Amino acid sequence: GILNEICLKNYHYHGIVFTGNCHSKAYMVKADIPDKNGSVQLESRVDLGDGNKNISLEADLKEFTPYELNLTKKFKGEHFSSHLTADISGTNLDKLNGNISIDSLIIHNDTIDTLYPGNILITSENEGDEQHVTVDSPILSLRADGNFRWSCIGKTFTQIISSYIPGIFSTSTTDRPYQDEVDFTARIQDTTYIKRLAGIQLNIPQSSVIQGQIDGSQRFLNINAQIPSMTYGSEHLQNVQWRIESSHQYLQTSMVMDRLMKGKPVEMGVDAYTRNNQIMANMHWDNHRQPSQKGEIGLTGELTKDETGN
Repeated sequence: GILNEICLKNYHYHGIVFTGNCHSKAYMVKADIPDKNGSVQLESRVDLGDGNKNISLEADLKEFTPYELNLTKKFKGEHFSSHLTADISGTNLDKLNGNISIDSLIIHNDTIDTLYPGNILITSENEGDEQHVTVDSPILSLRADGNFRWSCIGKTFTQIISSYIPGIFSTSTTDRPYQDEVDFTARIQDTTYIKRLAGIQLNIPQSSVIQGQIDGSQRFLNINAQIPSMTYGSEHLQNVQWRIESSHQYLQTSMVMDRLMKGKPVEMGVDAYTRNNQIMANMHWDNHRQPSQKGEIGLTGELTKDETGN
């Protein structure tokens, strides 16, 4: 059949060609969505025969512009083309089983160079409460294991931090306890895409590793990052090593790096720990050459919000 018009997110689509049929508890749909802001050809099958929702999906996207389609306020001017396949069970995005493959991804913009991120494969497996997720791509590789929900990882991280410095968080941050726990290792290969799509002035030209553990039930946090070289805004840093760790009493962090000043590295470091809104920090620097430029500063303070909540 032909669907003459449909409105989604205040955007009107026209002339959608579709076919569908149902056999027992299996549903099959094909659709061709032509639009000036991106065409989509879609074929899907949903099987409810075994009590689970098993979904197979194949789609071709050409010059797909989510900003113009009112699907997001991000990615203005960006056109996406790709072939997408998915074979998953379940509809809970936090606990999916199966594979999602994004092949031949192209990101086009009329005013900026075209990007070719390559193929992206996402695999998720669940064994009881345990979840195992991998992401393989030329941009990022990731392995995450544990009893966690993607939608709650950030909240769990914030909850742990707020337990040491509650004075700068709203009470709603700690109202609901999050018990999620995850071990992860991420290798960042290229931040060109993050910089452009997210608008973050961050450039990491060399492969970098971030690994750690987050456990909301134990109020435990241990994250390590090793970044050979990075640029953030106008700051050029090398040999960055960052660590944040929680203990029974303290939340502590340390960072050591070489900051390029007039083309020459100056070693800089920060060690800090906090509990009950109190923060103690030590900063040091050393250029390791003549004439010598080195020093050390100790700081103590209290982190609180003022009457306006700032």
